[in-house]
Parts: sequence; structure tokens; C-alpha cells
Amino acid sequence: VAGWKMQRTGKTTNKDRDQALGETGNEESSALFNEKHDYSANLKCVANSNTVPVNIGALVGHAVLTSIAISTNNKSHATMDLSGHNHPANAHANTLQQAAHGIAVAKKFGAIDFLGGTGATGSALVSGNITIACQHEDQEDDAGAHLIGENYNCLITAVTVWTGRVATPAVAAWDVTVQEVPEANTGHITTTVTGVKTLTLAVPTPPPVE
Repeated sequence: VAGWKMQRTGKTTNKDRDQALGETGNEESSALFNEKHDYSANLKCVANSNTVPVNIGALVGHAVLTSIAISTNNKSHATMDLSGHNHPANAHANTLQQAAHGIAVAKKFGAIDFLGGTGATGSALVSGNITIACQHEDQEDDAGAHLIGENYNCLITAVTVWTGRVATPAVAAWDVTVQEVPEANTGHITTTVTGVKTLTLAVPTPPPVE
């Protein structure tokens, strides 16, 4: 991914297991089925000019990308966590419902307000995080192996923390679900704003080339 450097990757293989017990309660037979591979990657931003995977729900490498989580704060470089999955049986192709999310990381270092809010006088950004995620439903065949799957219900959730108060918590496209302003006798006022918006998924026509 342009402008990012890989920090770590992961692959986990999961299988379901069923057992049949005998008359004395001991296992007589077992079977493994429904193998699934979960993939993850953690990256750190190294350039102000960078790219984020364009489509949530698309096939990226070996996996259907179902989550993109970006974290920024005022004391570090931006990080991005990608996660997805696939199956050895009837593997997903790049034909599932997906959508372009339009989220960009404007700078490699420092806090970003993905909600597009406006701070009050004397305020400053502390951190900004955003998660783009879709749900996914798989169906098994008569022998318990993966048959088909599909993405659905994509939500984008962003959380911004300010020191001080905010004049505008978010631009109109967001549903602001939480706005918290704790005050303490030994600390500065902070404001935390959480916003959510939906993203409509659709089957690509024709399927995109990754």
C-alpha cells in the first residue's frame, strides 16, 4: 500500500469440530469441517501522500477485506489495521458486494478529525480514529465445507478527541451518537465525539481488477 510500511501480518486457520459420543459418554468419532483463514495486517504511515485500500468488501490479496481501522494521534504516525478472510473450499472471488469508502489520510503524523468538526477557540485535536467495516455471512454445503458468502451492512464509525470544546462536532453527513465533555479539577477539559454513517454495498459490474 503506497505510503505505508508493513509492521506485522497474521494468518489464523480455524476449523469447526464435531464429535459423537458412545454409550459411556466417551468420544467414538470426530470430524473437522468448515476451514476458514483469517488474515490481518498492521501498517504505519510514512508519507503524506499515501493510499488506503479503496473498496471495503473487495478481494485484496488472498482475503475479502471486511475491516479497515485507521488510528491517528498528536504524538505518533498514523497506523492502519486491515482484516479479512477466505476459505480453501469455494474461495471468495472479487465479485461480492463492496463499496468505495472515500476515506483518506491527509498526513502521516499527527491527529486527524475524520468527522470534519470544528474546534472552539483554544481547542486542539488529540486523536482521531475511524473504522470502516462490513458484516459477512457464509453458508456451508451438505458436508460442512464453505459454499457461498456475501458482504452486507457496512458502517463507518469515527471517534475524535479534542482538548477543549468543539463548535461543530461533525459535518452533516455523520450521525453523532456520543458527545462527551468530562471535566476534572486537575485536568483540562476534553471533548470526545463519536459519529456513524452507512455505506451502500453493491456487486461490482464488471468486477474490478485489484
